[in-house]
Amino acid sequence: MSSRTRGLLRRLATKHSCLVLSGRSRADLRPKMEGTGIRELVGNHGAEPWEGGAKARRQTSQWARALCRELTGIPGLRIENKIFSLTVHYRQCKAKREIHDRILRAARDLPHARIVGGKQAISLVSWDAPNKGYALTARLDRLGCRAVFVGDDATDEDVFALRDDRILTVRVGRRKASQAQYFLKTQQEIDDLLRFIDRL
Repeated sequence: MSSRTRGLLRRLATKHSCLVLSGRSRADLRPKMEGTGIRELVGNHGAEPWEGGAKARRQTSQWARALCRELTGIPGLRIENKIFSLTVHYRQCKAKREIHDRILRAARDLPHARIVGGKQAISLVSWDAPNKGYALTARLDRLGCRAVFVGDDATDEDVFALRDDRILTVRVGRRKASQAQYFLKTQQEIDDLLRFIDRL
């Protein structure tokens, strides 16, 4: 995150309720969000925090062991256990298409796993875990407010698909298949959007 974006978020956080919804774990998010003033962090694609966390820990450990057996010996492949979800990174692998397909075949055999695409990564979340859409609407119910939601990841479609009148949705990078209402061309345009919201 640029220092400019960090400063804009810090200004907004003094005026509005701000929330970060991420595929990362909250432990990974906290140091990255330092200095923004944003205190509410939801990790693991909407699943953290979650009352079913103990079950998720057991499940992701089982998935990790199974995938280690199935995907052993692939140079550059990394399996990240984020407690509430699991991510298989293949950015450093050669023959990415072949490795991607191999990961998918192995993941499809795992019990109760929801497969989520990403940027040169495949994530697994429990079928009954809260997603980003559920996490956001639960907080809007609690706060009694509306939201501007900006995202660029596959799991952000769980919010874009809601069609909730309280949520204005913005995707970074236009895609025909996306259900977002509006689009920004690049990450850099997020700063323009933050400035606009700050002036309202």
